[in-house]
Amino acid sequence: MNSALYRTGLVFVLFLSLSSLSCRMIAKGDSTALQNTQNLKKETDSVLQNPAANTETQLQSDLKTQEVYVAKTSSNDLIVRQWQILDNPQGHSLGQLLAKLQSGAAISKVELQNRQNLIDQEFDQIIELEQDKITRLTATPAAN
Repeated sequence: MNSALYRTGLVFVLFLSLSSLSCRMIAKGDSTALQNTQNLKKETDSVLQNPAANTETQLQSDLKTQEVYVAKTSSNDLIVRQWQILDNPQGHSLGQLLAKLQSGAAISKVELQNRQNLIDQEFDQIIELEQDKITRLTATPAAN
């Protein structure tokens, strides 16, 4: 009887340990990803403010580097997917806009401003998700 009770207790402790580990892996905050995202947002705003500066190639490279970094390090599929949408040259976001700028296609100031607003919102969503992960990781339980 003691053997069965011991096994049940051992299984319960193992279950709690694995659950705790899983939660930490899912909620892992990445301050590097957050900082890189904030920097890329600033860089994007700068490039879109002055698209004639031929800095689109560097921004595109930085964007791809961050997308690869997040794909390798993030356990959050939503964040990974948001980076893919942001970088997609066939989509309707930053990747497509950079491809248009590099090809020399004419883009009106109104279209550029509208796209910039949308892209800023997309960056803000990624930043918010990264901040939430970090906040959840560092939050302490409320005292009763």
